[in-house]
Amino acid sequence: MKRLGCILIVATLVLALSACGGKTSGSTAKIESQPYSANGVSFDYPKNWQTISSSQLSVQATDWNYLAIVSDGTNGGSLAAVIKLRPQDTVESAVSDAKQFKNSDVQENAVTVAGVPATQLVSTGSTISGDKVTSRTIIFEKNGAVYELNFATKTDKYESESPKFDLVMKTLQL
Repeated sequence: MKRLGCILIVATLVLALSACGGKTSGSTAKIESQPYSANGVSFDYPKNWQTISSSQLSVQATDWNYLAIVSDGTNGGSLAAVIKLRPQDTVESAVSDAKQFKNSDVQENAVTVAGVPATQLVSTGSTISGDKVTSRTIIFEKNGAVYELNFATKTDKYESESPKFDLVMKTLQL
């Protein structure tokens, strides 16, 4: 049920932010970035994105510890969130839970984030209003805690927005 809450949060925010409109940048070769550093987390994120708090989400999972949320309300409603999971969660249980709530084909592969091995899940689904959203969830353990790094955007913008999420993923430090 907690995963369903996160999926609803991400899908709702993507839809809310996509209503803002805006142009999609054709060039992703060099992304202007700015640093994020708070709550024991640091990373770079696109300069035209902004930080938001979990209280700004229209749907909230009350037992999640949101460490950082950044979004681009002017470029199709993309969202990246760093979440520290509950102490009883393991990487295996978090991956299993995430797969259960992604009700489409899930692509799973190994990646490295914050200097540690991680599991990445990519899937495409539909929101309640029928919009297609693609999400990428990266689950990993660092310093005895399990984390999720989530990214979501409208499916038609996934390819152009992925390098922006890669920026967050590649520069993430805990």
